[in-house]
Amino acid sequence: MYVGCIFFCADSESDDRILAWQNTLMMLSLADISPIGIQLLSNDHARGDYCDGWYGIHCCGRLVIRISHFRFQHGNFNLSTLPHSVTKILLVQCGQTFKIQTRSLPRELLVLSLGGNKIYGRVDLTTLPPKLKAANLWVNMLKGPIKLTHLPNSLQTLVLYGNKINQDVVWYDNLPDNIRRIHLINSNETNRIGKVRAVTPTKKLKYMIFPGIPRRNVH
Repeated sequence: MYVGCIFFCADSESDDRILAWQNTLMMLSLADISPIGIQLLSNDHARGDYCDGWYGIHCCGRLVIRISHFRFQHGNFNLSTLPHSVTKILLVQCGQTFKIQTRSLPRELLVLSLGGNKIYGRVDLTTLPPKLKAANLWVNMLKGPIKLTHLPNSLQTLVLYGNKINQDVVWYDNLPDNIRRIHLINSNETNRIGKVRAVTPTKKLKYMIFPGIPRRNVH
């Protein structure tokens, strides 16, 4: 479990500005949610305090730190406008259809879980948030090419199976020390990715790091 909480200590006027800016960002992030969806999220949404009474929005020290929904299919969440205090985004099977923009994700993000949606576009793994520990992007409409050469040093898990990434060779280099799993394909998707290969042959990893890739195709 990854736990993150950011506190701020300042004068009340500064606190008010921070919270006002946070509320503006949260309003933008929910701009494409349907009116019915907004009503489901909050019975008092007109007040605009996103740390009080909003379903799926979790705060710590009055700062939003987690967005968590499962099968909430009432429009797209705009992840690029979320406050940088957000450390977890979990939107699983929520009917999301936006184009992925890894560069614009919150900088403090630790966990990104967007599995079972229809998110599209080329997934740029070189611009993931610098503190990210887990990226679960399974079963979407993401495309490549991808390269595993500039992943965040903190990354432990990367899950990309069930997408539209077709690539003969996926190159990897300088992987994070604590990487545990890079799940690119399932066993029934072997025609999508041919091989994974180390840029430097002497730095080849154990094949177990790449579930779904046949052992003979890990170099």
